[in-house]
Amino acid sequence: MNEAKVKETLRRCGASGDECGRLQYALTCLRKVTGLGGEHKEDSSW
Repeated sequence: MNEAKVKETLRRCGASGDECGRLQYALTCLRKVTGLGGEHKEDSSW
């Protein structure tokens, strides 16, 4: 899910602008740590 879709989903769920910003920052950090770069990739080695 890209950033625009995440933001749209959060807004539909009633998140405030501040909450959206914090969650986007957390997701960015997780993507860096996991190396996904923003999109889920299937890994058959699991």
